[in-house]
Amino acid sequence: MYLSFVCCLFISREGIDFLGQHPGLGENCCFVGMEAVSWVVEKVGGVATRKDAVRILQDMVKEQLILHASLDLNVPFMDGYYIYCVAQRMNQQQG
Repeated sequence: MYLSFVCCLFISREGIDFLGQHPGLGENCCFVGMEAVSWVVEKVGGVATRKDAVRILQDMVKEQLILHASLDLNVPFMDGYYIYCVAQRMNQQQG
């Protein structure tokens, strides 16, 4: 359900910026949670609040499309300076 949304969020020119390569983050495309929330509120129709955006991003965590940089699947999505990554399987589909 979220595959096209993920592509738009992370691949399009209008998408969020990825963090540069950092030791310990591997090759995953990583981003700051707070920036993703802002992007969703600003770009996705029908999403009026940050709380709504967090719900959408949390659903993406449940679908294992994105995950916390610790790679722990039990870490929920949080609005703040938390680092998340596009799941490896998404990276493989892009390449």
